[in-house]
Amino acid sequence: MKGDFREDVAVFLEQEFEGAYPLWQCLVRLLFVQGFVAVAVYRFGRWTYRLSKPIAIPFRILWFLLSKGVEVFAGIMLPASVEAGPGLYIGHFGGTIVNGGVRIGRHCQIAHGVTLGTKGAGRGGGVPVIGDHVYIGAGAKVLGPVRIGNHAVIGANAVVVKDVPDFAVVGGVPARIIGRNDTAKSER
Repeated sequence: MKGDFREDVAVFLEQEFEGAYPLWQCLVRLLFVQGFVAVAVYRFGRWTYRLSKPIAIPFRILWFLLSKGVEVFAGIMLPASVEAGPGLYIGHFGGTIVNGGVRIGRHCQIAHGVTLGTKGAGRGGGVPVIGDHVYIGAGAKVLGPVRIGNHAVIGANAVVVKDVPDFAVVGGVPARIIGRNDTAKSER
């Protein structure tokens, strides 16, 4: 858990500041990056669910209040029931909804206005599983029990309702494969 948070901090420092400031200034500035605050509160929430019940109660109450504050002030909903790997990056303020139960792999990047959840309207039946090193563009929707492969790129405003293979680039409504992510760092 502590290792996951360290990787989250490293990703945010790289993405947000790229060495532009001394480390201590970057760490202070991170407190004002809404995506970072949302991920930090999420990690705290996951930690509270690993504690035994009597000890956990005050921490869970604190987490609940913090998570509601993040939802209101940052517009990012990331419940503790989500399983996210280390290095999670939520880049911008607002409109990001991640349904409970979603699984997100290592080093994924989520832009603003993204929804990861059920199809809704009584057609639910599951939530997405996101692979490692996936980029999800602004306004994209990934709905239902779909699997997004490793190193996939989901274009802005795409609506994904079918599985996406590894290294695929998808876009459109409904999303279809429009290319291959050849720039991905190979982990094969």
